[in-house]
Amino acid sequence: MPAGLLERRDDLRVLRAALDRARSGNGGAALVAGEAGIGKTSLVRRFVAELPGDVRVLVGVCDDLLAPRALGPLQEAVAGTAGPLERALGGGPEAVFDAAVAQLRSPRPTVLVLDDVQWADDATLDVLRYLARRLDGLPALLVLTYRPEAVVPGHALER
Repeated sequence: MPAGLLERRDDLRVLRAALDRARSGNGGAALVAGEAGIGKTSLVRRFVAELPGDVRVLVGVCDDLLAPRALGPLQEAVAGTAGPLERALGGGPEAVFDAAVAQLRSPRPTVLVLDDVQWADDATLDVLRYLARRLDGLPALLVLTYRPEAVVPGHALER
């Protein structure tokens, strides 16, 4: 293991096992929690770097903005895919929900990574909540990183 990922073998095993379940159509979500600087992003980057070539990877980042871009992390994740979610993000908000599911419904397994979801806008969190309830039957794994100390009571991510 590289120096920055000491004692992360078990975490990588958990992520790989979640992907194996997703490959068989039992999609799911993996939450990677920890304080700032603990190595959440490094862990996820390592996981993604070791994925086989048949796995499609979509990555978006949430930024600590006073007014976060609505659906910004999802726009970043699907930019250039020409898939249903990228097309829907240019239209009305109602189309985005079904398009997000359609984006993950693919013969290829998909890993959707959103980093720092404690800073996600409400619209992105709504889409994630919608997706999470529809992952069963999809060859997809959501990997979400967040800082638990930022998720105070009443925070939208808490739902």
